[in-house]
Amino acid sequence: MIHFLITGFVVAHGAVHGIMFGLPLIPKAKADMAADGFLPSNSWLIGERPVFAFVVAAGVTAAFLVAGAAFQWRANWWPGAMLGAAGASLVLLVLFASKWFVVGYPISIALAVAAWQAQTTAE
Repeated sequence: MIHFLITGFVVAHGAVHGIMFGLPLIPKAKADMAADGFLPSNSWLIGERPVFAFVVAAGVTAAFLVAGAAFQWRANWWPGAMLGAAGASLVLLVLFASKWFVVGYPISIALAVAAWQAQTTAE
């Protein structure tokens, strides 16, 4: 049961990336988010890039889906998939840094650490 809940958490964490970076593509949602001081598609490095941010976030979402499925099926390659997904998540969150992502950083770091520990103990 715990294994299933962890899988759900991993997949949900990935889905949040796609949702949060997809909302700025909807004009009404973008206006509401901007009014609250939150615009996830605005990067400190590359500026306002809503389509780019969403495409990368969709890739991160897919990576977490694959990693979660591999974890659920107990595939021996799940730690590598999880490390890749968590790493991509952290790159995305840092590139589009926002105080609103305060929960996303530790979740991705915790998933990366867990995957790293599982990978090193399996070797």
